[in-house]
Amino acid sequence: DLAEEAWLELYRRNKGNVETEALFERSLQHVREQREIHAKYSQIQVRVEADETIAAGGSLFVFLRYEGSAGQPLAARRVLASKFPMTVTINSSDWLSDYPNENSPNVVVGARYNQSASRNVSDAAIVTEMMPWRQGDVTVVTLQEAQ
Repeated sequence: DLAEEAWLELYRRNKGNVETEALFERSLQHVREQREIHAKYSQIQVRVEADETIAAGGSLFVFLRYEGSAGQPLAARRVLASKFPMTVTINSSDWLSDYPNENSPNVVVGARYNQSASRNVSDAAIVTEMMPWRQGDVTVVTLQEAQ
């Protein structure tokens, strides 16, 4: 793993340096912890359904976040919704932050949809309720007009 090799090399070069040795030890440990839990979060499947009044063809934004949180999601994937229902897979490359660990809050899944493929989904009026994510399950969310 390239990240581990890089931190290990920095650690070796700075061994004995009181100011940086602890920092590189923590960074190396963090990389190893993230690698160990990588498989759990590398292929998350979300089935997106929609009310019959919602037409396909727009921008769909599927995301994961901690339960009750706001702001930047943990992971997100934007796709063209060619049909409903459709399954979206969130891969390891879709993560915007560290993977959760055993001390993290619960992870939930949501989606936003804009019927125009060229418009931003941040102003989307079609959303889903946040649904709990469980490892190994396909999480199902349903798009509906925002209330």
